[in-house]
Amino acid sequence: MEGTTSTNWSFASNRLTAGASGGGTYLLKFSLSFSGDVTTWKIGLSINGEIPADSVQRTISNTNKDLGNVSGLAQITLSGNDYVELVVKPSASGDFTPVQAQVVAVELTDNSSSYYGGMTIYNNSTAQSLSSGSFETITGFSLSGRSNGWSLNSNELVAGESSAGTYLASFSISVTGDNPDGNPADLTIGIALNGTSNDPVKIITDRKTSSADIGNIVGCGILTIAAGDKISLEIKSDKNDDPVFHYCSVTLHKIGGSGSAPYGAMSITSDQTVNISGIDSWTTIGTFTAGTLNDWSFNANVLNPTSGTTSAGFYSIDYSLSVNSPSASDAEDFEVGVFIGADESSDLTIKRRLSGSSDVGAAGGTGLLNIASVDSTVTVKIRNLTNSNDFTIKAAKLVLHRFVEGSHDGSLPVELLWLKAYKTDVGNKLAWKTGAETDNLGFIVYRTSRNSRWEKLASYRTNRALTGLGNSTQGKSYAFLDKRVRSGVKYQYRLADVDFAGNLNFSRPVTPVAIPEKSTKDNPLHLTSFPNPFNPVTTIQFELEEARQVTVEIFTMRGTTVRRLYNGPATAGLQQLIWDGRTESGTPAGSGMYLIALDTGTERKLIKGLLIR
Repeated sequence: MEGTTSTNWSFASNRLTAGASGGGTYLLKFSLSFSGDVTTWKIGLSINGEIPADSVQRTISNTNKDLGNVSGLAQITLSGNDYVELVVKPSASGDFTPVQAQVVAVELTDNSSSYYGGMTIYNNSTAQSLSSGSFETITGFSLSGRSNGWSLNSNELVAGESSAGTYLASFSISVTGDNPDGNPADLTIGIALNGTSNDPVKIITDRKTSSADIGNIVGCGILTIAAGDKISLEIKSDKNDDPVFHYCSVTLHKIGGSGSAPYGAMSITSDQTVNISGIDSWTTIGTFTAGTLNDWSFNANVLNPTSGTTSAGFYSIDYSLSVNSPSASDAEDFEVGVFIGADESSDLTIKRRLSGSSDVGAAGGTGLLNIASVDSTVTVKIRNLTNSNDFTIKAAKLVLHRFVEGSHDGSLPVELLWLKAYKTDVGNKLAWKTGAETDNLGFIVYRTSRNSRWEKLASYRTNRALTGLGNSTQGKSYAFLDKRVRSGVKYQYRLADVDFAGNLNFSRPVTPVAIPEKSTKDNPLHLTSFPNPFNPVTTIQFELEEARQVTVEIFTMRGTTVRRLYNGPATAGLQQLIWDGRTESGTPAGSGMYLIALDTGTERKLIKGLLIR
């Protein structure tokens, strides 16, 4: 195998290895075309040499005629220096010949920009004539759902002026060949960049198929796209052929960023039987278990968006499975589909034919999906189009990943005036101020220690104090308290501000410093303690030697912002503010200890107060 990697990954000896800073949650995908001895082969992704937990299976039925394509995926949290390999295991000794293969690793993060596109063929029964030995463009496509930054022009996806970048490109196709001599044709299918004259050398895979074989074929890879580039799906046959494309999807997903977007996964890792009650009726595939989840939950073979989060929205989705029919003696056709609630997402459906009970067929799908609300659910279903024989699912996996919506004009979301970090008695305190904000959703706070990877501590998604102003020329003062610190450990912090398109702009790292103790005479800031305990109103006094910009805020002992009492200029001398014991939303704060913080930008004071209801 050959490798194409980012700066956080390296490739050597058929291994993808994460760099020291390459940790995170990843979508791993593979596609493999292979031939071999007549046996059942298990194919999967190995992490650090371990046996794959959920390998896909495929049976070679004829050494001379059967060229099988399989695909699989995993959603895994990797650490720095972890490595990934594609491995295979036969049920009996035999030779194995890889023909085409791809393995990709994409970190599941907020996109650097919300650009994506897709085109599909919905159960097209029109045959397309092919001449032997040359690539031809597959036709009959329509635009999939909606696209951002991409358009469809004569069976080609065209990149818009602002959509240049690096993309995860995937395709899935279900196809039947038409070969009068009864022998299978060798089909080569792949994604081409800028015209049929360019062979699809980067994302390409093979499958043998005949007039009696509905083959499902999947491919995936990474493409660098410039504005105006055109994407097409190309096919080549080693015979004069008239294939029929039953379903087909091509998806493009711009990758990048450093935040945590909503994502979810579920999988089947051991054999389970699906009871088919009738022909041409959908049956839910069961015994799934939950995979890695972020803003999603799992219950009874269903993925559910989590209420109160940003999990509703537009998603990329991938799934793979291997299946056989233990009671079938003749060939039978089946379809697999993804349902949102009770509705089939028809552009995600794939079709496959099993030759008999000895055929373990692998299949996979890819596409774009709209989760309209947190009341949506995601299930996987199967239906037999030939008879009512039961199916056995050998392995299955589904992964979905949300796109960040919006548009981006290239400007940074905030003008950051300053960022400081302090050591306090209750933890490390970050304080910063913006001069202006443009399309600013809010901030994400990151921390590192002892050369470890950056970890996310808090986000505007769950902490209202980190929510941005959107668009404002006035700016705003912000603060965050990190109480999860250990004595003697040196920490660094940085911010990521997030715009409406999901773009992340990182600040420089800062190290907390101690606030030097000064006498009251030399100290330009003096925060007077208030009546303690109090119920429900108290007066907070502070004294300034000179006019300053001042922020006064109330926090819980866990660092959650309760109320911003004041943010603006203050004159020299004694000042006072009244806190009525209410939160920012006007509801009464509960009984307990609170922190009152006064910040001038160059100095910060904290005192405690007990509210008793």
